[in-house]
Amino acid sequence: MHLFLILVAAVSQANCLSFLGPREAPKLTKKDNAKNLTYYGGPILQNVEVTPIFYGTVQRAADIVSFNKFLVKSTIMDIMIAEYSVPSQKMGYGTVKSPIYITSGLKSSLDDTADTAPFLRDLVSTGKIQPTANSYYPIYLQSGVNATLDDNVACVDICGYHGVVDISDISDKVDSIAYAILPDQSGWCMGGCGASSDPFENLSSVATHELTEAITDPMVSFAWEIGSPLGWYNSELGEIADICNGVEEVLKDTTGKKWVVQQIWSNKYEKCLAKYPSVARILQPTTTTSTTTKTTTTSKTTKTTTTSKTTTTKTTTTRTTSTKTTSTKTTTTKTTKTTSTKTTSTSTTTKTTTTSTKTKTTTTTTPNVMGKNRTK
Repeated sequence: MHLFLILVAAVSQANCLSFLGPREAPKLTKKDNAKNLTYYGGPILQNVEVTPIFYGTVQRAADIVSFNKFLVKSTIMDIMIAEYSVPSQKMGYGTVKSPIYITSGLKSSLDDTADTAPFLRDLVSTGKIQPTANSYYPIYLQSGVNATLDDNVACVDICGYHGVVDISDISDKVDSIAYAILPDQSGWCMGGCGASSDPFENLSSVATHELTEAITDPMVSFAWEIGSPLGWYNSELGEIADICNGVEEVLKDTTGKKWVVQQIWSNKYEKCLAKYPSVARILQPTTTTSTTTKTTTTSKTTKTTTTSKTTTTKTTTTRTTSTKTTSTKTTTTKTTKTTSTKTTSTSTTTKTTTTSTKTKTTTTTTPNVMGKNRTK
């Protein structure tokens, strides 16, 4: 197993829960149920505003923007809206803002404390970004730019991470901003954070991981214990995407385009999902019933002498009832009965025609298809 399949959600070893160091790991509380997440009272990003930051020449930048626009209105969001809103903070779909392109002053490596935090604070102080309480800034690194978080090196120990930076001293609107570091997945990173041969698909999986955690637990970096300002968290297994780390699925947008995402934990279904299961439709058996009744023909002839009277009566009835599914049709036609009495002879002929009743019930069902997951 690759060590760099681990994704962390923290800023530094000193203030994160992913690296507890010498401290004793917190015990499960009564609120925790197996893998289920518990809400600890912290903020969530109610309507996330994603502003991609492209650090250098990032491959497929336009596709990255399109992916984020898809993600913030996808079935992944449906799960979070349904399960991880809280009474005082109702979650909804997000939006994607115009990207920010950094083309000068690039470094070959970004250390979280020494480089990334000051970089973000500079963007705020110079007015290049105007963060709100819903802002999220994923920083996409060009190929060849490394990133470190304490002793963890991108593509060696970690695939990416999200955190929060204090800007209370330089902003009069918000006290902090949520962000993520997302290294390029080509080159020497290839294959470390996903099994796809397309580095973009591996990147989109990592991006899903960090976005969903930033929405449901943006202040994890500032939490020193199990409690507020944590949002949704499991004290043994981590955040909403940590529980499902590396479990991927392909989703389609309204145009049919496919996007690789990472699944997240559903408290409701107690499993990893990227969309809710389809409603099962029960298959009904198809039955056919056919009944045919045929009567025989009776003929009787009586010969007499005297009367000369002729009467001819023609009456015919044939009834056919055909039932298909919920439709019934009845058709009435005529059959023949003839009585003839003639001079010295009386002949009575009675013929009862065949009566046929056929009942056919057909139920057409659609198999219960819940969709195929692409899992790596």
